[in-house]
Amino acid sequence: MKDFGNYLSFSLGYSNHTKRAYLGDVKQFFSICRKKVEEVREGDIEEFIFHLYNKNISTSTILRKLSALSTFYRFLIETGKAEENPLRLIARPKNKKNLPSFLSVDEVFSLIDKIENKRDKAIVELLYSCGLRAFELVSLNIEDIQENTVRVKGKGGKERIIPLIDRARKTLNSYLRERKDKGALFKNRQGKRLTTRSIQNIIKKYGLSMLFKNISPHTLRHSIATHLLNSGVDIRIIQEFLGHTSLKSTERYTHLNLKELLNEYEKAHPLCKK
Repeated sequence: MKDFGNYLSFSLGYSNHTKRAYLGDVKQFFSICRKKVEEVREGDIEEFIFHLYNKNISTSTILRKLSALSTFYRFLIETGKAEENPLRLIARPKNKKNLPSFLSVDEVFSLIDKIENKRDKAIVELLYSCGLRAFELVSLNIEDIQENTVRVKGKGGKERIIPLIDRARKTLNSYLRERKDKGALFKNRQGKRLTTRSIQNIIKKYGLSMLFKNISPHTLRHSIATHLLNSGVDIRIIQEFLGHTSLKSTERYTHLNLKELLNEYEKAHPLCKK
């Protein structure tokens, strides 16, 4: 498992969050299966899936666990510890993809303007204005912030440079004036780097108390993507901005835009009115 962890970090460039999840998934499977690596067959994988469904585990989580197991066996094959992947013929359950939720522009401004804590205001400003994932935000160091840009390390260790708008830069500078050290951009009271869980809790707290909505860091990322698309920004520019490897990921926002359009259309069209 230690070698597999190193494989996830150094060969595949996975984040620490994904690494922990994959290691936990593999350990869970073998604690249930109770077989040696080379003894696992397709039937064991199918029983594992059935077990997860009986526990009311969501389809997206089941798919992640199967991905973790498949990656584990790919690692074993590459290192000569296994000859075949028992998941190669396993049919994956279909995951119903929900359209991402987002805030209106007015809701985003209201949220930011009401936050008094300088660190937390800077967190929300960066998540929204730069469209960052939570793990990308917590990975930032002070030296990654330039005058007009932010250097971000995304999935797979892929770096991208994102413009830093004037408003976000001023908010960030106001927060950094209170900092005398270097290293992690956002720290807790103990001086340690904030975790993704901490960021999620911060956003949830402000969302519930100020907007009466249960929101997450990804809500802010979805919001800026939707707002840029609605303003006419080319989808390929948004793809680069968000760090999506595939354009299909970005195209989810065109579906979201269409859904919003249809809602307005039904409200306004004379033939839709009673």
